[in-house]
Amino acid sequence: MEGVERRGIVLAIGVALVMVANNALGYGLTGVETWKLVLDLIGYFSLAAAAMLIVGALVPVTIADVAAAQRERFVFYALALFAVALIVVAVLASHTAYQLHTHQTSIGG
Repeated sequence: MEGVERRGIVLAIGVALVMVANNALGYGLTGVETWKLVLDLIGYFSLAAAAMLIVGALVPVTIADVAAAQRERFVFYALALFAVALIVVAVLASHTAYQLHTHQTSIGG
């Protein structure tokens, strides 16, 4: 297994974990602020694009003759998109934590 394939597989595992752990679209149909929805969609599209680039980097040579430099480029761009998605998740999670902290209410009152 080449180095680019190992990096691609590790990145694919990270993308899959973030996709599973990110429950951002659990808002419901109403009550979501527009900027949160836009950030969520950017995060999901970044993860989807990263996943597609990883597939392009890991495709066997018998199916498509992709040069090693092109595979490296695919993995690099996938890593950049993964970083964008992680930043989006961090921003939304920190905003949620801030909102919960500043708008605390007691149970029953």
